[in-house]
Amino acid sequence: FVFGDRDNTPSLLDAQRWQAVATLIRANKGAVVAEQLRPLLNPSDEDKPVAKYYNIVSERFVLPALTRFGGHPEVTNNGELIYVF
Repeated sequence: FVFGDRDNTPSLLDAQRWQAVATLIRANKGAVVAEQLRPLLNPSDEDKPVAKYYNIVSERFVLPALTRFGGHPEVTNNGELIYVF
């Protein structure tokens, strides 16, 4: 290549991000909430509250972590949504 190989920085950053997600999951004994994952998963603007007068928030940004690490959502007795891996 005239200008060398393409930059591998994005794939390196992606690998580091997934490593950080795995570390977070392990540190919490396999159970986390979306707010713990949010800083690591870069949610889009679409994941902001979906209703103006209700506090309804999309947590679809968690799906890649669920599929990658074999997790699933559960609802606690208090009605909170947690993700178990």
